[in-house]
Amino acid sequence: MTDVYQAIVDLIETGQSGALATVVAKEGSGPQVPGAKMLFRADGSIVGTVGGGAPEKRACQVAPDVIRTGKPQLITVNLYGKAESDQQPCGGRLTVFVEPITSPSSLLIFGAGHVGAALAKLAPGLGFRVTVIDERPAYAKLDRLEGASQVVVGIGPEVADQLGVNERTFMVIVTHGHANDERVLRFAVESPACYVGMMASRRKSGGILDRLAADGVAREKLDRVHTPIGLDIGAITPAEIAVSIAAEMIRHRHHPPD
Repeated sequence: MTDVYQAIVDLIETGQSGALATVVAKEGSGPQVPGAKMLFRADGSIVGTVGGGAPEKRACQVAPDVIRTGKPQLITVNLYGKAESDQQPCGGRLTVFVEPITSPSSLLIFGAGHVGAALAKLAPGLGFRVTVIDERPAYAKLDRLEGASQVVVGIGPEVADQLGVNERTFMVIVTHGHANDERVLRFAVESPACYVGMMASRRKSGGILDRLAADGVAREKLDRVHTPIGLDIGAITPAEIAVSIAAEMIRHRHHPPD
């Protein structure tokens, strides 16, 4: 059991997701007792067991859906029937609760100016682990970026190996210059990040997207960019703009596009 708990801690600390299956009820004879646990990682590997055979197979079948939707499932496995492979039927029934294990989503904020700083301050309370990226050492300092857990000095693809971008990463581009915005966006649209947003006027963002399309970037990759970024709430101040961006990210997290 200790291995399962340690695997859950490791999963959360590395920003990954999984599903925890727990035997919650047992009728008759069965391969495991209530409390038995199995962690299913997103890559398909498992730690622990809920009894092997049919219970484990069924838990592994529903786990990817639990991870994807974030919604738990309660499954009942009847062990009275025909045994699988060379195993004997147990003559019982197991009820297994499969719940999502999630870590805070990674939020990469490119730009440590007023909006970037305001968003970094707001985001941790909304379930994001914040990294701020800026090529200006005077701006890229933890002591001026409340809420950030990490600061990276740099701005474009050259710091990509420090960012750990995956399918649960949110990327927000709020740099201080058009050239930096375009450099970051070129990197961002080719990444597996689930959300990419760029603060820009429609004219500016249109020009950048057109140049990327002309350079061969697939239109479907460009179409997923949120720009102008944020929900239209009439935001004016950096703090208000940060709220509008955060609201859009929350909407995306709960209602991702198909």
